[in-house]
Amino acid sequence: MKHIVFLLMFLLAGGAFCLQALEMDSNGCIRAETLRFSVTCFMPGWKQNVTQSRLPGKVTGSAASGYTCETPFLLPGQAEGVLRETFRRKSGTDWELQAKLTFPRPVRTARIMLETTLPNASYDGESLQINGRPVLLPEKFTENSKVLLFQGKVSSLVIPMKNSQLHLRGDFSLHLQDNRKWKFPGYSLRILFTPADGEVQQAELGLTFAQIPYRSEPLDLRSAFNRSFRDQRAEDGVGGWTDQGAENDLRLLPLGTRQLEGIEFNIIDPEQNGGKSCLVLGGGADNPLPKRAEAEQPGHPSGRYISLIHALAWPEKKQIGTLRVIHTDGTVTTVSVCGGRDVDNWWMPQNCPNGTVVWTGENPSSLVGLYRSCFPIASRPVRSLVFESSGRSVWGIVAASLHDELPPRTREVPVLIAEGMNWKPFVYKRDILPGSIMDFSGTLDAPAGKYGPVVVRNGKFVFRDRPAEPIRFYGTNLGGNALYLDKTQAEKLADRIAAAGYNALRIHNHDNLLVRHENGSSTVLDPDRLDRLEYFIACLKKRGVYISTDLYVSRQTEPGEIPEFPGKRFDFGGYKALVGILPSARENLKKFSAAWLTHINPYTGLALKDDPVLFSLSLVNENDVYRTWFRAPESAALYRERFAQWRKKHSLPEGPASTDNPAFADFLSETYMESYEDLKLFLQKIGVKTLLNDQNATTALRTTVLRASYDYVDIHKYWDHPVYVGVNRWNTPSLDRYPGGKAEIRQCCRNPAGAVRQRSFSGGTGRGGDRVQRLSRGEIRTLPGRYLRQTTGAGAFLPVRQRGDPL
Repeated sequence: MKHIVFLLMFLLAGGAFCLQALEMDSNGCIRAETLRFSVTCFMPGWKQNVTQSRLPGKVTGSAASGYTCETPFLLPGQAEGVLRETFRRKSGTDWELQAKLTFPRPVRTARIMLETTLPNASYDGESLQINGRPVLLPEKFTENSKVLLFQGKVSSLVIPMKNSQLHLRGDFSLHLQDNRKWKFPGYSLRILFTPADGEVQQAELGLTFAQIPYRSEPLDLRSAFNRSFRDQRAEDGVGGWTDQGAENDLRLLPLGTRQLEGIEFNIIDPEQNGGKSCLVLGGGADNPLPKRAEAEQPGHPSGRYISLIHALAWPEKKQIGTLRVIHTDGTVTTVSVCGGRDVDNWWMPQNCPNGTVVWTGENPSSLVGLYRSCFPIASRPVRSLVFESSGRSVWGIVAASLHDELPPRTREVPVLIAEGMNWKPFVYKRDILPGSIMDFSGTLDAPAGKYGPVVVRNGKFVFRDRPAEPIRFYGTNLGGNALYLDKTQAEKLADRIAAAGYNALRIHNHDNLLVRHENGSSTVLDPDRLDRLEYFIACLKKRGVYISTDLYVSRQTEPGEIPEFPGKRFDFGGYKALVGILPSARENLKKFSAAWLTHINPYTGLALKDDPVLFSLSLVNENDVYRTWFRAPESAALYRERFAQWRKKHSLPEGPASTDNPAFADFLSETYMESYEDLKLFLQKIGVKTLLNDQNATTALRTTVLRASYDYVDIHKYWDHPVYVGVNRWNTPSLDRYPGGKAEIRQCCRNPAGAVRQRSFSGGTGRGGDRVQRLSRGEIRTLPGRYLRQTTGAGAFLPVRQRGDPL
């Protein structure tokens, strides 16, 4: 069988199990398995919120000693508060959370809460226990479905998780909301602070967390086992599993104690049980397999449920067997096992109503798997289990376990598409046949830079030496390790980019990988990586592809590089803010930039600063000063301190460090422009001649005003930024925020003016156009026209040529 696509949607293999303990992460959020509890405050109107998971908390402690966290909590337009938390083991499995959010004066809120999201894939159709009663999370949502599934006072809440139950206790108010009403995934579980809304100066929450592993007891089926997982010869009547030969057996199944869907099972090693590791029953006159087997249970275990790990071969959609649980008091619990309801084919497994695919593998013949089926039984000691087959389906039983609780079921299973009547092979080739109808490299005018650098004339991009013919750039974004290829890979990738018809490429997230990060420095270039990047740029230039890039994206500093904060390492959030206010941070950026821009590329003979292949340069990626100044506690404190000095200098009354305060907004504008002019002058001194821009995200009016000083404006507008659902952000796995296409267009274009707001300030027809700029003292005046570039869709670089509209 020829395999075309193997898509593993959910890892089901199980394994030796170690329960992930409760912890406080680096943001101060509480983590329990995959759930993350974050303090969130919604503003009045519910259109804006501040959430702890995006704030720079200062966490100290450990799981052994307990945790404390202090997080600056800025409410835009109101005040900056402080969230203080302690999270300590109280006794046994109990952990106590104490959280207090305090503001210097009352602020207006719609809701202050501790919030987590229960994902649909794990919780659709499951129930939470609230005050001892089940509350169902509906499997499907319709226009008549309830949105608020629960609202009220709670003393106990039990959330089932994959490997354990999370118990929350206290005296709190709970809101449980189905987000599918608004086309968002999951259920919002919100535990309210006291007070939770209105005018609030201090809000508190006390809560006890306890993570309780599921109690389960693997059953002993060894005395009933009659076959091995491994089969050497097909249809010899004595082989293993389904007797279909070495190409189609279960030898790849991991052995030992396995945690499958939160329940513990023993997968027996046949070498330790006389070559037997499973029970295979059959039916029909011609079937040599036994129809009945019994397994005595030493120790007489008990439980409210029994789970089987099993599968069928040649399945039928009817009762295929019976399990009789014989209790020590002589009573019997009889369980009917039905194909298509409780269990199904071990080939190409799919979930059924009471059968969850908990393990999959791929033998030489097919994708194969096993099911976990769960049945309620009398909670009395068990003496033995009797398995009986009915019909002709072959029933393979691998393991069984007793337990008292029901973990959530996994609803996603692997999919294997194989060649057959419905599917035919399609071989995708990234390389386009040169000269074919799909080869658009002929539209490029190679080499890049042959007409001199890109300049702006009369609101259009043109080449200096060919000013009569406008140029439009269309390209894509490439970042990270994809920029650091060997020479063969670089040539191939450059060919692909050119064949796609792209004449521009943005080099992104390059800077942190371009330096060595040693001896306390993040500004010394790595020679090998620099050589790889420069060779790739030369390949692009040769094919007529221009580049755009940023001086700073994500380079992490080393401790001590910013002298005002010795011992502190800054990532992109804090660094962007510090560049805007600290000369020492700008000197750090200048040092890196000079090393990179002035280095002679051995493959082009030019430094990047002199190479017309570089058609535009952003100083700092996405550094809107109004949204970055508070990204690190150090930067937030520094901006507040400098604002107080600035306010005193201008004889202004006291006011909050908030962008809704006109004085603070003016301070930020003035501070930012000093930083921009400083960096611009530095670049001019080292000989950079390319077009410059900055603050290349957001379309706020106040940011637009500052853009009057740029050679052009670059706006990053996201149609559908991925949602990262794994442990590490900015890495797979990820989901579409608006799956389905139409929803994402509606979301982005719900307010067209907001998407292109900067056009209100765009330069008109070159010299005759005017631009409006707000100065630091609040006056408005017109300035000579500038030129606006907007990035639209997938990456079209367009100079905007309409006359500025009035404010």
